[in-house]
Amino acid sequence: MESNDFLNSVSLALPHYDEAAVNAIIEKLQDPETGGAGEVVKEREMALYRRAADKADLFTALAKVPTYVVDRRKRIAETSRLIKFARLLTRHALADQLQSQSRRFVIEKILEQRER
Repeated sequence: MESNDFLNSVSLALPHYDEAAVNAIIEKLQDPETGGAGEVVKEREMALYRRAADKADLFTALAKVPTYVVDRRKRIAETSRLIKFARLLTRHALADQLQSQSRRFVIEKILEQRER
C-alpha cells in the first residue's frame, strides 16, 4: 500500500541468529541491481516514544489535518525520452526528419552495446 509506510514494512525478531549471515542477506536485499530497496534498523538503534497524555488535544487536531500522497514520476529510459522528444519536435515542424535520425542513432548505439 502506497499510503501507509507501516503496512509496507516488515518487522521480525531473530533471537538466535548468525549476524554475518543476516548482514549478507540484508546486503543482497538492498542491492539496486536485484531491484530491492529498503532500510534496516536494528533494535539497539531504535528509540521508542510514547504520546504524552497531556497532549491528547494536539493529536486530535492533527488527525483532522488533510493529508495526500504525491505519486512518483514514472522513470523513462533515456532512449525512449530521446525518441519521444524527437517525435514532438518533428510533429510541431521544428525539425524535419529528426525522429527518423534519432531512431537510427538509438538503434546504432544499441547494436554497438550488443557487440561489446
